[in-house]
Amino acid sequence: MELVKATIGLRFSEALSPWLEMRRIIRGVGENPSAEIEGSPLVMDIKDKRQRVVLHFKAFEFIQEGVNSIEDSIDAAVDKLVKSNSSSKLPQMAQMWYESIFIERYAVPFHELLLLMKNRFLRPSALVDSTTDFGLIFDEIEGDVLKHYQTGPMRKEQLLKMYLHYGRDRVPDNFVFLNLRYQQSKDFAFDADYVREFLQAAGQWQTQQAKSVLSYLKKGED
Repeated sequence: MELVKATIGLRFSEALSPWLEMRRIIRGVGENPSAEIEGSPLVMDIKDKRQRVVLHFKAFEFIQEGVNSIEDSIDAAVDKLVKSNSSSKLPQMAQMWYESIFIERYAVPFHELLLLMKNRFLRPSALVDSTTDFGLIFDEIEGDVLKHYQTGPMRKEQLLKMYLHYGRDRVPDNFVFLNLRYQQSKDFAFDADYVREFLQAAGQWQTQQAKSVLSYLKKGED
């Protein structure tokens, strides 16, 4: 099982401070008290580390493709957020999420992997039997936490085109794809320890779920 991408996201209850200041200038200069800022997100590309930071008016995303483990991903994310908060105090949080993408190599043709996953996760029917690809999505809600699962067979080209910005060496031709998102909707002020605890809980759940899905799938090979 390989971790190929990890994303931490924060959604704020109000715009980041630099945009609030810019909005005040625009409203004052333009003599329009209701003027709003519009535009594309600001993207900072850290190519040597295969990382991107995306700043929206009311959101922050830190995307990593160059990580070897959940633990490394969490350390890098917390460090980035602490530095961001030191530069400009982050607003009140409204939502936080951690999303990881895993792949599991299978040395079989795609049609065989597709059939294996159909047999384990779906019941035979005219529609299922004729399907040439599929993906499964499940959501589980526990209080203020949403746990999102997405899995299915995948080819190399799809991963590189749809999910990876920097590409990746030695991607297998066919593999099981797992996208796991752990999201909490809750108002809180930024606190590095709280964020780290959230990410550790999210990472533990993601790792356990990925292993569980793959273990269930491998039982179908027996």
